[in-house]
Amino acid sequence: MYLFYNIVLTILFFLAFPYLFIRGIFGRHGVLQRLGKLPQPIRHLAQNGNLIWIHAASVGEVKALGPLVDTIKFLNPNYKIILSNTTRTGKNQAEKILKNVDGFIFAPVDLPGVVQHVVKTLNPKILILIETELWPNMIRKAKESGSVVSLVNGRISPRSYKRYLYFKSLCRAVLEYVDLFCMQTEEDANRIKTIGAKPDKIIITGNLKFEAFLWQKFQKRFTKEGLKLSPDLRLLVAGSTRPGEEEIILESYQKLKEKFPNLLLILAPRHLKRLRNIEELLSQRRFSYVRKSKWLKKSDRSRIPQVLILDSMGELAEVYGLADLAFVGGSLVPLGGHNPLEPAIFGVPVLFGPHIEHYRKAADILIGAQAAVQVKNCQEFVDSALKFLNNNGDPNILAQKVKTAIQANCGTAQNSIIEIFKLAK
Repeated sequence: MYLFYNIVLTILFFLAFPYLFIRGIFGRHGVLQRLGKLPQPIRHLAQNGNLIWIHAASVGEVKALGPLVDTIKFLNPNYKIILSNTTRTGKNQAEKILKNVDGFIFAPVDLPGVVQHVVKTLNPKILILIETELWPNMIRKAKESGSVVSLVNGRISPRSYKRYLYFKSLCRAVLEYVDLFCMQTEEDANRIKTIGAKPDKIIITGNLKFEAFLWQKFQKRFTKEGLKLSPDLRLLVAGSTRPGEEEIILESYQKLKEKFPNLLLILAPRHLKRLRNIEELLSQRRFSYVRKSKWLKKSDRSRIPQVLILDSMGELAEVYGLADLAFVGGSLVPLGGHNPLEPAIFGVPVLFGPHIEHYRKAADILIGAQAAVQVKNCQEFVDSALKFLNNNGDPNILAQKVKTAIQANCGTAQNSIIEIFKLAK
């Protein structure tokens, strides 16, 4: 099965090579690093030995790494840490927030020769893969070089699980090279066991993202004044919305507006390429709207729009902090949802839909803390929103309840690293 995987990947690589070549010429996309040519500072770090290579795909995984990296340095400060990322935004975010990482690289293309060269250069004592980053050649070559290979914060979504079952023989071959699986939940543990992991290599350590939320220093970079909004306005922030959700949100907002005339909707679609589609929908529904970037440039703001569209990347988490109520998208449609802890950590009550599979544990924690409600249609959205908006509770009290609930689910980083270090002795 490895042979079949490598043949298919090689064909795909050569088909994509012209595109990669152009990106390498016109942008900083790390093409040479992805092909195994690491910069001199990284090669110098590797010469000192005692290196841990952590691989995380993108921004979402990077944000969870703070406690893990700090735990490694606390338990053994002699280790050097190299972090690889698949996406440029993930690498940029990592360089910004992970001060205890010694070096950052783009992840190599998972071709045998490329990965073997990177493994030989880095010579990692430990390879840590985050969540679902099960790259066959990376795992095999690292293990064959003598590395301890582990999956941390491991999860297998229902959709991924179905795909893995189609390639069960390849999965079994790949997972044979992994020494330890630190899985988020019992369900994740059962799934990875079904697709080929040995039971004695599996432990359940919880979700790293819970303690990552306490590790991050959440600050409200935005204020209503900074967004040129009246302090009298109440804000409903709908974040990471997907097609099929905006219609329900707008219908619900229209009904809420009858009860709360000073309620402003801040709408943040998951993908900015959909901004024009959002504007067309708002025009069809006869909502007044403006993009945030244009709103801030206006000289006359006497006419407040009904909808403010967030049209910039990386600001949603802070904008959540201004909300009186938040809706977390990707959950009214079957896409697995997004992280409901992002608004809740500010003491903002949260609504989300029934499709919250990717963050089920976080959703259950918030529901248990009476900080969130799951809704499945417009009527439930409106009913739950009215209860929260009429309550006028102290956000500081709600934020403390959320933090206390999260603290009860911490320990993932320490438990995972202790077990990995045992294997690395």
